[in-house]
Amino acid sequence: MEIGKEIISSKIKRQNKVLHYLKQRYEIRNTLEQQIKDIETTEGVESIRGIEGIAANRYWENITRILGFESGDNGFTHRPMSAIERENSLFNYGYGILAGMVRQSLNGAGLETSIGYVHEIAAGKEPLVYDWQEPYRFLIDITVIRMLENKVLTSRDYGHTKDWLITFTPSGVEKMIEEIRLTFNTPVKFKGKSYRWDTVIDIQVREFANHLTDNKSFDLSIPELKLLRTDTVNIREKIKNMSYTEWKAKGHSRGSLWYIKHNIEKGNFKLYQKSIKKLK
Repeated sequence: MEIGKEIISSKIKRQNKVLHYLKQRYEIRNTLEQQIKDIETTEGVESIRGIEGIAANRYWENITRILGFESGDNGFTHRPMSAIERENSLFNYGYGILAGMVRQSLNGAGLETSIGYVHEIAAGKEPLVYDWQEPYRFLIDITVIRMLENKVLTSRDYGHTKDWLITFTPSGVEKMIEEIRLTFNTPVKFKGKSYRWDTVIDIQVREFANHLTDNKSFDLSIPELKLLRTDTVNIREKIKNMSYTEWKAKGHSRGSLWYIKHNIEKGNFKLYQKSIKKLK
């Protein structure tokens, strides 16, 4: 039960981090601090699942409202074949890739994936894979959010089945895989060293396997990912109200201000850290 609690606790903490990342630009109605506190003192798998469900409701209510799509229970459909919305399909496709990565790590450590700690055991299912996805789902979430904000995919990257369920063209798949690769290749500090996220998963799975066989210490403290935006509300307003003279005095070209203001009106713009420092 403690393992299950640690898995879901880590998941909720990362979801909360994503919400605070989004809060730098959007209105967030409910964050998950209360659920983080609640799960620390709860007992029993059903109670853990209940708190996870409350956190999921709040999390997806915010995200679906911000991104402007709705589908399924709680505003989000987890079943891949039920993914009618394009945005839904992106999340589901990403989770499928994550499941493959987690499965590979678990198999490499010699762990039986048909027995889990949070997800129920059922014929043909892999509850341990589903369990181990949970702490890392936020990596897919921020990848998809970034893709949607930056309009990475176009209509040509989507297709559909005869039942009008969303699929991806080869170009869409290629773009999705590349964006996920960029996220997982982000270097993170873990136990005093710099690793990629896929390596972190491998390390933590091996530690988990050693915990089960030799009762060695097991710590699922997920390394922090710095989620800093370059398009916060304050930065947007500052640029929108800035004159061309002020902009040029900060070392920028006149034309670049027009371009950025134009993109702000369209709902999408990007600044590099060097430019942000000049604005301060």
